[in-house]
Amino acid sequence: MSADPSSAVPILLIGGYLGAGKTTLINRLLNSELLPANTAVLVNDFGDINIDEQLIRGGSKADNVIGLANGCICCSIADDLSSALEQLRKTSVQRIVLECSGVAEPAKARQQCHYPGFSPQGCVVLVDATAHDDRCNDKYVGALATTQVQQGDLLVVTKSDLNPGFCLPALQA
Repeated sequence: MSADPSSAVPILLIGGYLGAGKTTLINRLLNSELLPANTAVLVNDFGDINIDEQLIRGGSKADNVIGLANGCICCSIADDLSSALEQLRKTSVQRIVLECSGVAEPAKARQQCHYPGFSPQGCVVLVDATAHDDRCNDKYVGALATTQVQQGDLLVVTKSDLNPGFCLPALQA
């Protein structure tokens, strides 16, 4: 693979806090005609058992799904991501969708995607309209929930039908 950035395989990150709908969005994309057949999906789950990977394998027609379990790609399993990218380098994959762990910071995840022959394309962060306000006010996870939204390139509000009055507060850099 060439070192030319324009020929690098793009990586689209899908982030958002736990339960925001990342797996559902990815399954819908994979079952539509929107993504080319040569798209690989990397699924990062924080726990020992990668439940999201199983849901994507079982809920879509995707055949190039790689699980990255037992940690977050931002910090503890960056080597697993490098190994997965190295494995994909040997294939004809032309695009990667990376589902980040629900506790990942998009900027840190994006940094891990700078790997020879690959380049982060952007980060879509899902925001759960039913839980976002409570999460942002939580003393344990509030800073992370806020940071995820601030670091997204595109924000997608989910579950708005369950909270039609939801309004995302103005973001401060």
